[in-house]
Amino acid sequence: MAGMEIDFTSPSGTANAVTDATGHFTATLAAGTWTVLLVTKLHLISGPHQVTVVAGSAVTATYVVDSGIRVPVPQQ
Repeated sequence: MAGMEIDFTSPSGTANAVTDATGHFTATLAAGTWTVLLVTKLHLISGPHQVTVVAGSAVTATYVVDSGIRVPVPQQ
Protein backbone atom coordinates (compact mmCIF):
# COMPACT_ATOMS: atom_id res chain seq x y z
CA MET A 1 0.00 0.00 0.00
CA ALA A 2 1.48 3.32 -1.07
CA GLY A 3 1.66 6.35 1.21
CA MET A 4 1.36 4.57 4.58
CA GLU A 5 3.37 6.18 7.38
CA ILE A 6 5.46 4.01 9.67
CA ASP A 7 6.76 5.56 12.91
CA PHE A 8 9.71 4.24 14.92
CA THR A 9 10.44 5.25 18.52
CA SER A 10 13.22 4.36 20.93
CA PRO A 11 14.78 5.95 24.00
CA SER A 12 17.33 7.54 21.64
CA GLY A 13 14.83 9.21 19.32
CA THR A 14 12.18 8.91 16.67
CA ALA A 15 12.14 8.28 12.92
CA ASN A 16 9.54 7.64 10.28
CA ALA A 17 9.15 6.30 6.78
CA VAL A 18 6.43 6.34 4.14
CA THR A 19 5.73 3.43 1.81
CA ASP A 20 6.41 3.98 -1.89
CA ALA A 21 4.21 3.07 -4.87
CA THR A 22 5.11 -0.62 -4.44
CA GLY A 23 4.45 -0.64 -0.68
CA HIS A 24 8.15 -0.74 0.27
CA PHE A 25 9.87 1.55 2.74
CA THR A 26 13.35 2.31 4.02
CA ALA A 27 14.25 3.80 7.39
CA THR A 28 17.72 4.58 8.72
CA LEU A 29 17.76 3.72 12.42
CA ALA A 30 20.51 3.82 15.03
CA ALA A 31 21.44 0.60 16.80
CA GLY A 32 18.91 -0.39 19.47
CA THR A 33 15.36 -1.61 19.90
CA TRP A 34 12.64 0.39 18.17
CA THR A 35 8.88 0.27 18.66
CA VAL A 36 7.03 0.28 15.34
CA LEU A 37 3.66 1.95 14.75
CA LEU A 38 1.82 1.81 11.43
CA VAL A 39 -0.15 5.05 11.12
CA THR A 40 -3.25 3.74 9.35
CA LYS A 41 -6.86 2.77 9.83
CA LEU A 42 -6.08 -0.61 8.29
CA HIS A 43 -5.92 -3.72 10.44
CA LEU A 44 -2.41 -5.09 11.01
CA ILE A 45 -2.48 -8.80 10.15
CA SER A 46 1.19 -9.54 10.77
CA GLY A 47 4.55 -7.87 11.33
CA PRO A 48 6.78 -7.09 14.29
CA HIS A 49 5.77 -4.44 16.82
CA GLN A 50 9.45 -4.01 17.69
CA VAL A 51 12.67 -4.32 15.69
CA THR A 52 16.18 -4.59 17.05
CA VAL A 53 18.93 -3.03 14.97
CA VAL A 54 22.54 -4.15 15.43
CA ALA A 55 25.17 -1.57 14.45
CA GLY A 56 26.33 -2.04 10.86
CA SER A 57 23.52 -4.40 9.91
CA ALA A 58 20.25 -4.26 8.01
CA VAL A 59 16.86 -5.44 9.25
CA THR A 60 13.99 -6.50 7.01
CA ALA A 61 10.45 -6.27 8.38
CA THR A 62 7.37 -7.29 6.42
CA TYR A 63 3.91 -6.04 7.36
CA VAL A 64 0.57 -7.33 6.11
CA VAL A 65 -2.47 -5.06 6.49
CA ASP A 66 -6.15 -5.56 5.66
CA SER A 67 -8.71 -2.91 4.76
CA GLY A 68 -11.62 -5.10 5.83
CA ILE A 69 -13.37 -4.36 2.55
CA ARG A 70 -14.77 -7.44 0.87
CA VAL A 71 -16.18 -7.80 -2.62
CA PRO A 72 -19.49 -9.70 -2.63
CA VAL A 73 -19.35 -13.13 -4.18
CA PRO A 74 -22.05 -13.71 -6.81
CA GLN A 75 -24.70 -16.10 -5.53
CA GLN A 76 -25.68 -19.06 -7.67
